[in-house]
Amino acid sequence: MTKKRNTSRDGFRNRLENFALNNFKGIWEFIQSNDSLRRQANKTMINNVVYKIPTRPHKLSAMAPYTSWDSLTDRTWSGRHLPPDPEFNKAGNLPPLEDLAVLFRKKEGKTIYSEKSTLLFPYWVQWFTDGFLRTDHYNRLKNTSNHGIDLSPVYGLNRKSTDMLRSHQGGKLKSQIINGEEYPLFYYDDPENGVVKPEFDGLYEPLNDEKRLDPAKKAKLFAMGVERANVQIGYVMLNVLCLREHNRLCDLLAKHYPDWDDERLFQTARNIVMVVIMKIVLEEYVNHITSYYFNFIVDPPAFTNEKWYRQNWFTVEFNLVYRWHSALPETLIYDSKPIPMMDSLWNNEMLINKGLGPLFEETCSQPGTKIGLFNTAEFLIPV
Repeated sequence: MTKKRNTSRDGFRNRLENFALNNFKGIWEFIQSNDSLRRQANKTMINNVVYKIPTRPHKLSAMAPYTSWDSLTDRTWSGRHLPPDPEFNKAGNLPPLEDLAVLFRKKEGKTIYSEKSTLLFPYWVQWFTDGFLRTDHYNRLKNTSNHGIDLSPVYGLNRKSTDMLRSHQGGKLKSQIINGEEYPLFYYDDPENGVVKPEFDGLYEPLNDEKRLDPAKKAKLFAMGVERANVQIGYVMLNVLCLREHNRLCDLLAKHYPDWDDERLFQTARNIVMVVIMKIVLEEYVNHITSYYFNFIVDPPAFTNEKWYRQNWFTVEFNLVYRWHSALPETLIYDSKPIPMMDSLWNNEMLINKGLGPLFEETCSQPGTKIGLFNTAEFLIPV
C-alpha cells in the first residue's frame, strides 16, 4: 500500500488537470478549431490557474508579518503569499549556504542541452523578467519594479527616464546609425573617467560591474531604460529590436495620421509594442514552456469582470521560483566559433560588428541548456 501511494505534493486535482492537458490531442485540436470553444476553454483554464492562489490585494507584504494599510498600498515592498515561519531560520534548521552548490553544479562537468529551446529562450527570459522582478540592492525585502509588463528595459522606469530616451521628434526614441543599422545612442561621454553624456545624467545608477569595466567596453554601452540593459548581449539584442520597432511604428503612424503630434505618436507606438510583447509572452513564450495540447491566447475582454483582474503586485515567492539560470550554457557559438558565455557580458561590440539580424539567426541556430538541477553554468553558481 505504501509503495503505491503517490507522495507528491501536486495534489490529485493538479495531476488530473496535467494529465488531461497532455493527452487527448484530437479533442484539444477540435476545441481550438472553433473560435468560440477556444476562447471559452482559454478563459476557463486561465481562471483555473489564477484562482489556485488568493486574489490581490495580498494580505501580506515583505514590510511586516501582519496586514496594515501601508502593507496593502506601498508596492515598493515586495508582496508575499505566506507568513514568515519562526522555526525556519533557527540555528541548525538550514544547511550551510555553500553546501547547496551541489544542487546546481554539473555532474562531472557535463552539460545537458535542451531538446526544445534555443539560446534565444534564456536570452528572452532574462530580458523579459528583468523588467518586473527588480529587487532593491539596498534592501532585498523591497523592489524597484512597476509590477507590470511595461517594457521598462526599453522605455525606463519613470517619466523622467523615458523623457531622457525620447528624441521628442516624431514620437521616436533617440537613436544612431552604425554600419547602416539603427541602435540607441551611446551612454558615456567620457568612458575613461566614467562620465555619462549630460542628456543621460540620472538615467539610472550604474551597477558596480559596469563601473569596473574597461573604457573600451564602456564606450560601446547604450543608453537604455534600466541599469542592467547592457549586461548581456541577448538583453541588448531584444532592446535594440524593440527600439527599431517603436521607431518604425512612429513612421507608419505619422504617415496615416499626419495631424498627430510627437506625444501622441510616442504613446501610441509604445502601447502597440507592449501589446505585441504581451502577445508573444502568452502565445509564444508560455505555450513554449508548457507541454499542453492547448495553446493559450491573449483575450483581455474575457477577464474584466473577474475578481483577480486588479493591479499587479509581484511577490517574494514568485521572484524566488523564477530562477532559470540553468538554461544558459557555458559557451555560445559566435561568428561560427565557440566562445565563453562570460565574453557576452557587457560586450556590445558583438552586436555592432555582426548586426542584429545575423546575430538573431546564429542565436536561434544553437540550443540552450536544459532547465533543472545539476546543470547550471559554473559562472552562475554564485548567483
